Amino acid sequence: MRACKKKLAEKKAEQKIQQRPQAQSLSARLKAFYQHYGKPPVAAAKALLDPTPQNIKAWALEEVRSQDNAAMVAAELTAEEKRIERKAEAVPTAELEAAKIPTIYADDMKVILWSRTNDCPECLAMTHTLQALAVENPSMIVQEELVGEDSLADAINFAAHSGLDFPVFPSNKKAALQRGIDSVPTIVLDDLEYHRSYVIRAPLNIASLRQGIMAFRNFNMRHPAKTGVR
Repeated sequence: MRACKKKLAEKKAEQKIQQRPQAQSLSARLKAFYQHYGKPPVAAAKALLDPTPQNIKAWALEEVRSQDNAAMVAAELTAEEKRIERKAEAVPTAELEAAKIPTIYADDMKVILWSRTNDCPECLAMTHTLQALAVENPSMIVQEELVGEDSLADAINFAAHSGLDFPVFPSNKKAALQRGIDSVPTIVLDDLEYHRSYVIRAPLNIASLRQGIMAFRNFNMRHPAKTGVR
């Protein structure tokens, strides 16, 4: 008897799940949006044709939700526009021009800045230098590794608010030491084509970094090897 009741309850629960409305895809919602664009919502039509307290309340609730959604989208749109503007203003035109590297040197070249966010103005300056490098050389891999106890929170916060064109990852001192790094900021070049790495002490300006990248690739092209770390 109990087994029958249990099966009956499970069947009813399954039927309820099947009766739940399935979430519409974005394309379906877009189609519905354009079909009703410029037309009053159903709740408004009901309230106008049958102005009962329930229908009027339903219309009011839908209007509030719509206004809240519009306000949220407007706020996010404004914030994103400001981030784009800050990104454009963050790197001077002269620095962008100096950061351009021929693709023969940029392809399969990975540039990693090891730094921290707290009490390190030199690190911030190098971040701006890397931003110019990333903007002007899309075929180059650029990233930043943050070292410190709060590196995860710093990386999330820094990447979310800085408008950078490259990823920022949390790291630690042990990982830095394994790469031969004992201070920050430091640049590590990984030539993925020739399987070599090279450490450059920072800070340095964009012209010096550009020269270092090209010299490193030139050396590797003259002395190819399957593996090697410097």
